[in-house]
Amino acid sequence: MRFLRHLVLALLFTSTVTFAQEWSPLSFTAAGGVSLPTKPQAFADYWALGFNGSVGAGYSVARAWTLMASVDYNRFAFDEEQFLKALGYEDAGLHTEGGAASILTVTGGIKYALMTGENSESPYLIGTVGFFRVSTSEITVSDDQSSTTFPGDSENAFALLIGAGVDIPSGSNINFFLEGKFGVGFTKTESTTFVPVKVGVRLRL
Repeated sequence: MRFLRHLVLALLFTSTVTFAQEWSPLSFTAAGGVSLPTKPQAFADYWALGFNGSVGAGYSVARAWTLMASVDYNRFAFDEEQFLKALGYEDAGLHTEGGAASILTVTGGIKYALMTGENSESPYLIGTVGFFRVSTSEITVSDDQSSTTFPGDSENAFALLIGAGVDIPSGSNINFFLEGKFGVGFTKTESTTFVPVKVGVRLRL
């Protein structure tokens, strides 16, 4: 989190310099940040704050409206302490291996710029829909004498992600951006939700 905070401050600092940007409809993005698991409750309880990475492309049909497509990967580490505590085995000399969870989304949608000035910060709203895959790796619980392995699992579902962000101009064809979303995968028993926050670079061609 400290790294993310410093990076955002650095991006804001670069925005104090004014550049003459040329408008171009085609753009490509690369970004990374942190992701928070929120639902189901077991997902929030037994997996920790993770990281994300994404690549994407956009095509502006107007100054304010951009068609977007992106591939996003989120990974969450298994929280051994909380898992054993919930089972009542926190002092039983057990430990776990594996259990990491991941969420992959391939989505497309629309980005709407609330301000369209070329040389100033531009807040925006974004909404995308598409493919969602949540996976967990196998978990091995063991002590000094024996071990038990629980198999991993995966499920595909329809995804919806909505959020907001801000573009920060930095050059004739480069913007930095800060973006937060709420994501939901409509998995069978209960929907899976998470909150990714990321910073990245948007290159216009």
